[in-house]
Amino acid sequence: MAVLYALSFFKENNIRLNHTVFQFLGANEESGMKDVAHFLEVDTPPLLSIIADTSFPVCNGEKGIFTAEFTTGIPAGNLLKFDGGRASNIVPDNAEAVITGFTAADVKAKLGREFSVETGKKNTVKIAATGISGHTAYPEGTINALQKLADALVKAKLADSKAKPALAFIADSFRDYYGKGLDIDFKDDVSGKTTHTGSTARTAGGLLTVGINVRYAISAPLDELAGRVIRRALKYGYTLLNAANNAPRYTPADDPVVQKLNNIVNEELGTDNAPYVMPGGTHARKLPNSLGFGAGRRDLDPPFGPHKGRGHQVDEAADIQQLQDAVRIYVRALLELDSGPIHS
Repeated sequence: MAVLYALSFFKENNIRLNHTVFQFLGANEESGMKDVAHFLEVDTPPLLSIIADTSFPVCNGEKGIFTAEFTTGIPAGNLLKFDGGRASNIVPDNAEAVITGFTAADVKAKLGREFSVETGKKNTVKIAATGISGHTAYPEGTINALQKLADALVKAKLADSKAKPALAFIADSFRDYYGKGLDIDFKDDVSGKTTHTGSTARTAGGLLTVGINVRYAISAPLDELAGRVIRRALKYGYTLLNAANNAPRYTPADDPVVQKLNNIVNEELGTDNAPYVMPGGTHARKLPNSLGFGAGRRDLDPPFGPHKGRGHQVDEAADIQQLQDAVRIYVRALLELDSGPIHS
């Protein structure tokens, strides 16, 4: 919306630019970015793309994104169901298990009040856990409901020997968010620490399938990282079902366009912030010569406080004043970029 208002400003004030400027909107950005892939197949990419899907000042890089699904057989034991999570890039705030061999009273006594426990069909017990959702790129302050439930079932000895390895993988591998659980705790000065989470789990046809999402440091060796994750899963009896990689992108902070845009933001907002690399993924990693540029504020908390209202949380919100500031910044940025040559 901020970009749309910025473009409207030029139209309403009859300001003609030397360069063509257009707004690209895609409906598949969160689940594969096939929208921008199609665009690049049928059209010529711009000399410069400004991606309004980050925070000010300038996002000059994005970590790599490695996703995979692992599956394991659940033999005829006491674990009948273990499901949770909504999407790969969301820390799951819900998880549910169905087990046999115990009464609801037994389970409540072992788990306490932190879990929802009820009697299910055919002498089964249904156990539900809640967590705190958030974007997998920013796991701080979240609680992974899948890890929470798997860990509780293992520690309380509610999973028999046939189900324990499958749950132990989830409990052990996703206990932390910084790669240690998968033996991939790579980091560098440019992009910081690798983050990871187990984001989905599904049982069907005697199989338990777990989805993982890794945001890895720009300098991390992908082949070694993937190999370590696979070996970790094999240790618990899982095999790789599928995997995908979105390579990182990086433009040096001293790039002239990066510096120009960064200076505009600091002058308009009265800040002194440097360009940064983020763990999230945007269209910038698909479009050549692109930079993340607003419309949020990296240096301010969301409207409802530091741990509410962030991306992919249930109360995700935008601040109106920040959007108004963004319109002003976008107008000035387009004017200054338009005044000189734009190099691809």
